[in-house]
Amino acid sequence: MKKTLLLIPPLFFLFVGCEETTEPDTVKPTVTITSPQSDSTVSEVVSITCMSSDDVDVEKVELWVNGVSTGVTDDNEPYSLEWNTTTYDEGSYTIIVRSYDTSGNTTDSEPITLTLYR
Repeated sequence: MKKTLLLIPPLFFLFVGCEETTEPDTVKPTVTITSPQSDSTVSEVVSITCMSSDDVDVEKVELWVNGVSTGVTDDNEPYSLEWNTTTYDEGSYTIIVRSYDTSGNTTDSEPITLTLYR
């Protein structure tokens, strides 16, 4: 019985010493607006589509207008965001899509400029 007890501690250290440490995910997702094209004229409700990918997983994409979040998000591919322009004045707007991965990393798309006309 003493021999069995002596084998337990070395086995315990063997399992403890083999634990894998995982590095935190620091890879940012990618995101590209695919439609509409920059310098387009839009009105009413505009469908903004984009592609986003990540080495682990994309959590969501979010629409930003002139540097302010609209609160419009999509968490399923293909990504499509509906921008309701009826509460905005006519004029030029800078649009970006921000992509979030499941580790908290974010990336902004290249901006596009859309002109709102009623």
